Amino acid sequence: MANHVRTNVRFVNIDEQGLAKLKSLYERVRTEDHNRWFGDLWVAPGGDITYEETDSRSWYIDNVGPKWCYFEDYEDDYFTTESAWAYPEDGIVWLVAQIAKAQPNIVAEVRYEDEMPNFFGGAVITADGLYDAFETEYDEMRQDIMDSNEEIAAEWDEENEEFSETGNDLFYDVVYEHISEVQDNMLTECVNDAIKEMSEISDDK
Repeated sequence: MANHVRTNVRFVNIDEQGLAKLKSLYERVRTEDHNRWFGDLWVAPGGDITYEETDSRSWYIDNVGPKWCYFEDYEDDYFTTESAWAYPEDGIVWLVAQIAKAQPNIVAEVRYEDEMPNFFGGAVITADGLYDAFETEYDEMRQDIMDSNEEIAAEWDEENEEFSETGNDLFYDVVYEHISEVQDNMLTECVNDAIKEMSEISDDK
């Protein structure tokens, strides 16, 4: 069974035109299905792509990234998804490009984490595509936490490469706070730079 990856996307500077475009895309998502599939965004009324066409693993891999992805929630300026093995980078890049037709300076902040978590990361996406991104694997994340917490580090069994039961509990007490802090540190400045750069581009047009 595939590991699930949870992704949160926030449109940090969306305006009325961009929001109207985003809402029109959300309206394509079939809400009667148990899972609100991300691929439904591609199915425009009278368009060439059908719901049946998007209901395949191969289509998702080619267009969204992971072999499946669905919305957990979506609102005016953000949405969350769950997907298999990876975050839906290609799909988010496509979606931002669609919003950019109404709001050229749109900037999206992306945060994601594997359920174990085996990895986590973040990205900033603009109308031009992937602006910047990072990803941290489990071993690096574990070492960073151990380097900053002597109590957790003392519970690591180097020979067997695992935490004691106590160490495991301590680790999971802090791991998601650690992930959030790293994402804040890595993304905040990048988001501000992207907003400034995209605003300058919009002013020049």
